[in-house]
Amino acid sequence: MKTNTLDFDAQALREKILDLAMRGKLVPQDPNDEPASVLLEKIKAEKEQLIKEKKIKKKDWNLPEKHKTDNLPQGWQKTSLKEITTPFTLNDGDWILSKNMIPYSDVKLIQLGSIGEGKYIDKGFKYISQDTFDELNCTEIKPGYLLINRLINKQKMMATILPKIEGKLITAVDICWIAPSSYFNQEFMMYQLLSPAFQNKVNKLTSGSTRKRISKGNLTSIELFLPPLEEQSRIAAKIAQLFALLRKVESLLK
Repeated sequence: MKTNTLDFDAQALREKILDLAMRGKLVPQDPNDEPASVLLEKIKAEKEQLIKEKKIKKKDWNLPEKHKTDNLPQGWQKTSLKEITTPFTLNDGDWILSKNMIPYSDVKLIQLGSIGEGKYIDKGFKYISQDTFDELNCTEIKPGYLLINRLINKQKMMATILPKIEGKLITAVDICWIAPSSYFNQEFMMYQLLSPAFQNKVNKLTSGSTRKRISKGNLTSIELFLPPLEEQSRIAAKIAQLFALLRKVESLLK
């Protein structure tokens, strides 16, 4: 005797939720929100000051531009990671060789495999000494940083937010990190990087014969959308709520 089964594709539903979110269809727009164009003007002023102080070069880190907003939700702007970050807020991890590693230390290397699809996967750590950290001029990353695995796994670029981990943390050169910003919500940015539209753009820009990867330059040049900051937070909260519901349904069907 056949029993009724529920046709439930959680991954397809997650992708649909992300698709709706990044088209402004998951939460309503609020006309009282400060438009993203104001955020871009603030970023532009900050970057112009850094250029004036010769801390960054304009050719390397573009100033935000005024893009056409046709067909965009109210208050949204088109931009890119290159426009809304600087080398101090977005960069690659460090070039660490096997010979640099030691059995244990307070300096922990976050590994590629720990970066899942919107989740941190505890794969343990590798370690380097404080002396090696200083010698290689490593960059310390902190909990709350958005980590992006530039190596493509089954046509997907993984991204997650680094949880609270004790010790001094660094990461590998194939991982791009983004520090928290007052101009965008970290969770919203993570969800956008994981969205089908952004992932499709990533896959068109990968290179490599045995293992596909996207360069930092290509990654940071991909067009993305910037809603008002308040709306970013609402979108991220709604996505998290719906994803939690999907996980609950998945557990009930096991």
